Amino acid sequence: MEDAAAIELDTRRGARMVAATACALLALVASVDFVVNPLGYYPYRYFPPLTWSSRVQKVELMRAAPPPRALVLGSSRSMQLDLGVVGSWAGGPAFNASVDSARAEDVDALLGFAIEEREWRPDRVLIGIDPEMFHPTAPPDGRTFGAPEMRSRLRPRLAARLAWQALTSALTFDTFRGSLSVLRANASSAQSPATTEFEADGHLRRRDWEREIAAGTFRLDVEPSIAEYRARFAGLDAEPDPDRVDALHAAVDRVRAVGGELILFVTPLHASLRAALARTSHYENVHARTLALLDGFAGPGVTGVDCSDVASFGGEPDGFVDGAHIDAPNATRLTRFLTSQ
Repeated sequence: MEDAAAIELDTRRGARMVAATACALLALVASVDFVVNPLGYYPYRYFPPLTWSSRVQKVELMRAAPPPRALVLGSSRSMQLDLGVVGSWAGGPAFNASVDSARAEDVDALLGFAIEEREWRPDRVLIGIDPEMFHPTAPPDGRTFGAPEMRSRLRPRLAARLAWQALTSALTFDTFRGSLSVLRANASSAQSPATTEFEADGHLRRRDWEREIAAGTFRLDVEPSIAEYRARFAGLDAEPDPDRVDALHAAVDRVRAVGGELILFVTPLHASLRAALARTSHYENVHARTLALLDGFAGPGVTGVDCSDVASFGGEPDGFVDGAHIDAPNATRLTRFLTSQ
């Protein structure tokens, strides 16, 4: 009996020790991840994050910019629109507030920040629509948590999902590995030069692509985009997230409330990428549903345009830098087409 009791006591002590060690390790991981912030999920920056966080950058640029006559919103697929053409159309300066991997809630939050806090009153607004903006199950982008000006404008359910994602992310060893990578890079004297930057008006500059195109060494490769966008389109065959549809409705209402003219356009994808998606991810159904959503937003002062195929605006079929992002000449063609509607 005494031996059994001793064994049970040792077992309990061992279990408590294992639990305490696990908790200590988890606390260490969380502490490092919160401080280093490798994914840019939190509203402070002690180290350069691993991932590009255009949300924080766009908010900072919007704080410094004078009120524009025209505003562009959307994802990275809308960042290359020709702001000179947009400004001529609007009769004044234009600003591009697009952020990478934007969901509908990002568009509404940035538009709310522009109108409510910055007191901008754009006469013309262009919003690039990606089918993934209304994803039925994907969480909000964690980088939105790092921009309080955006986070505070999310709908309650999306805000709760975002907060949970930001919290649990710090408890994962994947994020911890990212923190270690950031610390190693910060300790190294050999820092890689920035290849991506924004101008004061929010226009995207991709120095790496620009150098290759100027040197005549750029070669279009769509294949990496196929795997990426198959993952993005996974689950899109279900009905769109109603909160995200409501978010875009709210964005449309914001533009109408300030008397602005709005154009919603489906962003282009390379023909090879669209064909690959059609074979594996219900692309045609998703595309049709996206067009139906645009029809639902149409009304006075709001125009919907399908630009998913570059032929719709006279674009070059291979005028892309990857499977989902058009090059500068195609961006100018697209912008001229949109501003002629």
